[in-house]
Amino acid sequence: MRFWKRSIQLLLGLVCFTGLNNPAVAQAGLCPSNLNFETGDFTGWECRAGTTNINPLFLTGPLPGRHTIINAATAGLDPYGGFPEISPLGSNFSVKLGNHATQSQAESISYTYTIPANLSVFSMLLYYAVVIESPGHTPANQPRFQARIIDVATGQPIPCVNFDFIAQTTPGGFQTSLVPGNNGSPVLYKDWTPISINLNAYIGRTIMLEFITKDCSQGGHAGYAYVDVGTVCNGAISGNYICPGDPGITLTAPFGFQNYTWYADNTFTTILSTSQTLNLTPPPAVGSVYPVKIEPFPGFGCQDTLYATVDVGTKPPAQAGPDKTICSGNLVQIGGPPMAAQLYSWAPAGLVSNPNAADPFAGPVSVPTEFIITVTDELTGCTATDTTILSNYSTDTLVTTTGISSTCINETRATLSVKNSSTSVRWFEVSSGLVPGATGISFTPLVSGIYWAEVTQAGCLDSTGNHAIAINPLPIPDFHPHLIPVV
Repeated sequence: MRFWKRSIQLLLGLVCFTGLNNPAVAQAGLCPSNLNFETGDFTGWECRAGTTNINPLFLTGPLPGRHTIINAATAGLDPYGGFPEISPLGSNFSVKLGNHATQSQAESISYTYTIPANLSVFSMLLYYAVVIESPGHTPANQPRFQARIIDVATGQPIPCVNFDFIAQTTPGGFQTSLVPGNNGSPVLYKDWTPISINLNAYIGRTIMLEFITKDCSQGGHAGYAYVDVGTVCNGAISGNYICPGDPGITLTAPFGFQNYTWYADNTFTTILSTSQTLNLTPPPAVGSVYPVKIEPFPGFGCQDTLYATVDVGTKPPAQAGPDKTICSGNLVQIGGPPMAAQLYSWAPAGLVSNPNAADPFAGPVSVPTEFIITVTDELTGCTATDTTILSNYSTDTLVTTTGISSTCINETRATLSVKNSSTSVRWFEVSSGLVPGATGISFTPLVSGIYWAEVTQAGCLDSTGNHAIAINPLPIPDFHPHLIPVV
């Protein structure tokens, strides 16, 4: 059998934004476009590279192996720290900056953004993980990781977001890897760590978020990092929207802080919880405010107070598409157009080209199969589902033979036939190809050969099996007199 299938290829280009100011506007509490790398590339980011002793680094665009998008679908574990390469934000993508090669490499990525003046709140939630070697050099020559937010107007970094980690001055929380580094040096690593940054004081101003990795200046030791940024920029608490049918809500503060303290209101007099989450059943009144004080581990930022304001969310639109019947062995596109700020998840994931796309290709299926899409609104956390059923249409490729498949040239020849339900038929001989004019549901070969038919039914194209037909010539009589010798 031969099946005709469609081949789908997705080509992603990694591009860097090279202007000073990203024109994207934070809407409905979401961060500016691709601050979270969720387009799967570096759109909106400025990528630079060079060597440790160069400042500033050269504008290069993303360099393979130095500016790396990590896909959650294929992410593994860091070979030195053993922590996941993808952040705990639940993202589809994170970034690995730098690598474990030497030669005094240095890399940076930065995102410049003017916070809209009409916003009342603006914050960022950053996650980073670090791997740096500890060769015993002087501090100025050590591998390092730097993270900072700069007020562009003054050129000064914002307090509590100005980190410069080297092996000799790392704060608590770094561990020593069991795997040695280059030239046998110890390797220190820090698992994913959050930073919550309240930027309300910078609304209307231009800021630049920057991450930098550097190897040691002597060329023999390396440093690299992983980074990710949250999707929501109006507060780092999730779960504050009451979705349809919810019996209660669970407020969740960012993961990874040392201490959490939830309060009943802005008076800060009644403590409700000291864990990362706060469960509220039944849902509180819309407009209720629940503050939580978060304290980072020493050396990893400043204490902050986050506020969860209870609001009502609506179900996002979920579009799986109409039920379809597809040809055996084929793929078909399902779902609908992607929408901003929506996350998509398909099941069964193994039967779609991309389980996180709004409109993937699905199939093939052998029996009726239900495909379920779950859509999550990134801002509210509300979800909705929809289903579509794909059924398989198998073209009838049965060929019947009337008569004997091996005959003499003067005898009635065999006829090959497919069913009358076929809408289109073309007959072929294996060695010579298409038989001119042979397009009927029945076909009587005139010469010996191996024949098969291309059959189209209900728009589905398939091919039959091979059938050997032999048309043998008549024997040639040959007479030789037998002479009897005379005695």
